[in-house]
Order: sequence, then C-alpha cells, then structure tokens
Amino acid sequence: MLRRALLAALLASLAAGCQAARASDRGAAVETLPVPDCGGTAGKVVVLDPGHGGKEAGAEGPDGLLEKDANLAVALELARRLEAVGATVHLTRTTDRAVLDRSLGEDLRERPAIANRIGADLFLSIHHNARQGERETDLTATETYYRMDDLGASLEAATSIHRYLVRALEPPAEMLIPGNYSVIRNARTAAVLGEAAYITHPGVARKLRTPEGVAQEAEAYFYGICDYFQPGVPRVLSLEVDFKSDKLRPEVVAVLSGGGSPLDPQAISLEVDGAAERPVLRGDRVVWRAPGPLANGSHSVEVWVRNLAGRTSVPATASISINEPPAAITLSPAFDFAPSGGPAPVQISIVDVLGRPVADGTKIKLKASAGELAQDEIVTHGGHAAAYLIRIPKAGATLTASAGAISAAVKVPGASRPALMGLVTARGGQPVAGAQILVTSTTRSMASRTNREGLWWLQGNPGGLREIRVWAPGYREEILDARAAAFRWTELEPVAGLWVDQTVVLDPEGGDARRDAAAMRAQDASWRTARQLKAIFEAAGANVILTRRPDEGQPDVVRMRVANSSDAVLYVRIGHLVGAAPQSRAEHHPNNKLTGKLAGVISANLARALGVIDAGAVPNTSYPLLQTTTDAVVIYTGGIEQVPEHALEARCRLEADAIFRGLMPPEPNAAFIKVVAQQDRKPVANALVRLDGAWIGQTGPDGAWIFPGMPPGQHLLTIDDGKRIRHVRVMGVEAGESREVVVEMERPEIPDDLG
Repeated sequence: MLRRALLAALLASLAAGCQAARASDRGAAVETLPVPDCGGTAGKVVVLDPGHGGKEAGAEGPDGLLEKDANLAVALELARRLEAVGATVHLTRTTDRAVLDRSLGEDLRERPAIANRIGADLFLSIHHNARQGERETDLTATETYYRMDDLGASLEAATSIHRYLVRALEPPAEMLIPGNYSVIRNARTAAVLGEAAYITHPGVARKLRTPEGVAQEAEAYFYGICDYFQPGVPRVLSLEVDFKSDKLRPEVVAVLSGGGSPLDPQAISLEVDGAAERPVLRGDRVVWRAPGPLANGSHSVEVWVRNLAGRTSVPATASISINEPPAAITLSPAFDFAPSGGPAPVQISIVDVLGRPVADGTKIKLKASAGELAQDEIVTHGGHAAAYLIRIPKAGATLTASAGAISAAVKVPGASRPALMGLVTARGGQPVAGAQILVTSTTRSMASRTNREGLWWLQGNPGGLREIRVWAPGYREEILDARAAAFRWTELEPVAGLWVDQTVVLDPEGGDARRDAAAMRAQDASWRTARQLKAIFEAAGANVILTRRPDEGQPDVVRMRVANSSDAVLYVRIGHLVGAAPQSRAEHHPNNKLTGKLAGVISANLARALGVIDAGAVPNTSYPLLQTTTDAVVIYTGGIEQVPEHALEARCRLEADAIFRGLMPPEPNAAFIKVVAQQDRKPVANALVRLDGAWIGQTGPDGAWIFPGMPPGQHLLTIDDGKRIRHVRVMGVEAGESREVVVEMERPEIPDDLG
C-alpha cells in the first residue's frame, strides 16, 4: 500500500507541474524581469560597436532613416548609462565614419580587434535589421546573435541581453541565434550582435527618430548587460606552462577567479590537443601534469571554468613546445645499386633518446664523399626524410647525415643498373605527393606511391613489363608504355586545377523523414545530387564534406558549424523545388559579387541541361548565406515530379555535372566529346561513362552522354553497361573540336578512336 501511495503522490506532483507549465504558456508573452543590480558592471571593460558608418550606411527606413545613424545613437546612449555605473566603455566609432577607412573587410576585422587588444569583458555590435528588397514592410522582430563557436560566455551574455530586449520592445517575433558574422567571430571575448528591430518597419523607424525610442533600446541593452555581469563572470587570470620539474612532462597551471561567486569544481575544463584531461583544483588554481612524455612538436592547451552562478569564462589558450634533440640516425639506401637515369634515394629516420620521432622541421645536414647531392640540407616530417645522390662513381660513395650533435654514415653502392622508379609532377613542375603507381607485367602487378618530393620506386624488375598507370586526385590518369625498367618523369594534367587540395562543403537540403511524400522525394534527390557532386569534386582533387547523411535532417546551425569548422573555400546548398514550375535558380549573398556571378552561371547551366526555366541569380539573406565564413551559393532545381524513379539517379548526375561546370572558369580551347553507347546498333541507356578516370557520366535513353569543356589532346574513355567494360583511347582531339565517339558494346576491346 505504501508503494502505491508514493506512486500516486509522485503522479499527482508531476501532473501539477505540467498544469503549471501549460498555465505559464497561456500567460503573458513578455517575460516579467526584475531590474538587475548593476553593481557587477563596475570595473568591467565593454566595447560597443555601432554597426556600419561612413559610406557603409547599412539598411534604410521608409522615411530615409539610415541604419548607421540609428546604431550610433543607441550606442552613445548605452555608453553613457554604462559609464554611469562604473564600466569602462570603448566605442569603435563615435561619429559617422568607418572604423578603418580602407576595405570593408579590414574595417570589419578592426572592430573586434579593438576588443582583443584591450582585453574586453564584452563585445557588443549594435545593428537594426531590414527586409531584403522591400523598403516598407510590417515585418519586425528582435534577433540576438552570439558567437557560434562559444556556447559559454557569448551565449550567456546574449541570453541576458535578448531577454531584456524582448521585455522592453515586445516584438511580435524574437530569436536567439548562433551567429557567424565577422565582427563576433573574431572577438576573443563574450561577443554578441544585436538586431533589436527592423528599421524597414515604419513604426520602428519613427520610434528611432525620437530620443525616447533610442533610450528604450539603450536601456534594454543596459539592463541585459547588467544582468549578465550581476552574478559575477569568472576569468582565467593566467595560464602558464612549467618545464622546471620535467621537460617532457610539463605542468600546466591556470590561476582562476570566480568573479565574485565560487567556482564550480565540476565545470572546469582543460583540453590538450582537443582531448579532455582531468586537472586538479587547488584553491584558485587548476593544475595538470602530462601523464607521460609528450610527443615532440607543438601541443595546444585550452582552459575554461564556470562559477556556481552559472557564468562561464572566456577560454584561455597556451601552447606547449616539445623539441627533444636527436639521439639516433638511421640511413637506409633504397637500392643495393645505383639506378641508371635517376637518383639513388636514401631514407633517413631520426629519433630522440626515448625512440620517438623528432619534431617536424628538424634540420639534417648532408655530405657525400663522391657524386652529387640533390640538396645538402633537408628537414624531417614525422621523424623521416629522404636524401638523393646522383652521378655516383662505380666505387660508390659515403653519405653522412648530421642532426644536432649526432651523425651517421652509410655506403651507397655505385654499380649501375636500371630501376623501376620515376618522378611525378604537376604542370609547372610542382611534385605530386601521394600519386598512385600501378606497374603491370605478364607475371604480376606491383604498386607504389609518390613521396613528398614526387618520387616513387619499386624493388625488383619483373619480366614482361607492360604498362605503368599513374593517378592522383585532381589529375588525369596517365598510362605509360613500360617495356623495360627505367626512370620516368610523368607530368600530370589537372582535371580542374583550381580545386586540387581545396575543401568544399556540400549541404543537401532537408533530410527529415517526417515530411510528406513529395518533400521526401525532393530531399532524396538533393542527397543524390550532392553525392554525385561530391564524386566530381573529389575526382578534381578537392576534399568534400557533406553536412548530413541520407537519413538525417540537421538544423541549419549544425550544418553551419560543420561548414565553418572545415576551412572550406566554398559552401553549396542543394535543394529541389516542389509544386512550382520547372525552373532552376541559384541564391547568393546580396553583397557578394563573385557568388552572384557564379549563381547566374550555375542557374543557366542547369536550365540548359535539364530543359527548365532559368530563374537566374537571386540575392537572399537566408541563414546559410549570412552565416558561412566562405563564399556560398544555394541552388534549387524543379521538375523532378515528372522524372520516373528509375531515371532519378541519371537526372541527379546531370544536375551535379551542370553545377560543377558552372563553378569552372571557361576553357578557351575547349573541345566537345559526345559518347554514344550501342548494342546491336541500339542505344544503351544507364551505362557508366568515365573520361580520364575523373569525369563521370551516365547515358540517357539515347545512349549518349556529353563531355563539354574538355582540353585538347588524348583522352581515355571507359564505358560500363553492367555486363561489359570497354576502353577507348580518344586520340588527337583538337581545340574547339566537336567529337562524337560511338562505342559498340558487343565488340571486342577497341584500342583507338581515330576521329
């Protein structure tokens, strides 16, 4: 009975709590907040940044009020209030001027730099929003942005400020949003950007022309700032690394302040190289000692704390440099002979007294008793390096390598023999590291990869050599005749040179399986197009990041965090229009001329490839376009409702190809290659077509796929219909030529296409 009574009491209390929550939901929309105690604001350093200024006017109200003027008026009134309670206030501008009268980018970087130089406790950028493309509108809202990568101090400051803005202004809509604007992204303190209201709303514009309207906003910001500082904000006063007791296991010591409230011992974070460690709290200090010898090189340390009032410090960072001297050198000649026509590689490994690789960049001095050295000084990577001897006499040579206080020597043979080795470079002579080498003979196959200098070699010379295939991401595959062992220099042609080693973020829209059938199909198509585009970019040598998997729907803020943490050069969101006229359009940030041009070309390419209406480039201020750190486009296509399910994959491949070509500069000498796959003179649909091991197509009902924009010269074509694979060498393609290559799938291998 007691158990049943306790259960009934528990259920009753839960029901009462739910009723209270529902009653609160039905209550007033504006939160009732007390006037905060501003005593905690005394002594704090606050940087106020009135947005825009000078020739950058910002938005304009329906009555001609300029955003830059409204921002400055609110900031000056707010500064007066903060100074009255003892805060030290710095304004990035006090008149109608730019902070730096140079480029807009430099001006935006200087604003948070001011806060960083003076060690501000808070950076607040004051703005007023606008409805894109409309001068008069009934839309207004309060939007408060915090630095996206700071879920501690910036989020806490923004939360306090946002609550008081909403209480004072009573907007019809309000949002607390992670932001990635340059001015808050580059601030190394609690950073907030306020969009208190829309200046394009007639009522807002009228109010901001009055002292009372300006004072209302300034007071709301003021109370929010006081509320943030009231419980005390903790700080990491100092962060030092002590090597005195053990140079391989240094001690990290952080001196802390709770800001007037005790520190929470369960909310102290110390990370080394991004991994959480367990420090010891000793009064106002956090101490951590490395559990074992740290590896040679540089290590990052980050410390932040929280007090019992729930406020979080700004992270403090330091670096640890471990550079133990070399203790042993090992020299290993790659061959027991001197390769004819090429250098003799000698691999070098250097470790410290504990047998660990020395720090990257350790200098190695080389000396040869005979012959010539390609370089007489090299540096290590991962404890390894390679030396190269040329013109070795028959008697051989002695190679000596010195690093620090130690050295080692090895005898390099001088007897000359052919060797399977070579050099791979890009057009222009830069070495291509990591290129795949496949050597085939009548008896076996062997594989290798190029090293950092672009060199490769193989032990042994099998009989019956046939060919050497050379491939690297971003370059056209090269196939070399190889009838005998020799040194070969291969210069690779780029598939799309500007994408090699660049990072691209692809963001397929949607992913939420709870949508209706039409929306789900559109989301599936977006994923398929993104997947196909990923393959094209990777073939062009790019590193590609997808923001979601096919079965998940991520919020925009998660997608932006993925994009902005990747140091990408381009962000592309891909979506499909449902229920609209079949059309293509590409959206871009209104102030970015480059992405505006790209958007126009992409939309036109899609319209031509898909046979839909070209809606062109559309300026937009959507969250992804505003919050990415890189150039961004948002691409939409329509008309997939008419595409049968069995043809959807081919349609998405066509979209991906059109998008990618819109991102490529025009090729003045481009050729046009049309591939037609046939079986008994009938077209073969859905055959995979690959050109130069990189460009990928899929034949349509007519058995054809077109490769536009191809460089002149020789190309290698592969067609796979699921039953047979055919290889064709497309020979002698000339600049501006239109070449049609018909491949009969039932015929034996076709060695050449003579045009």
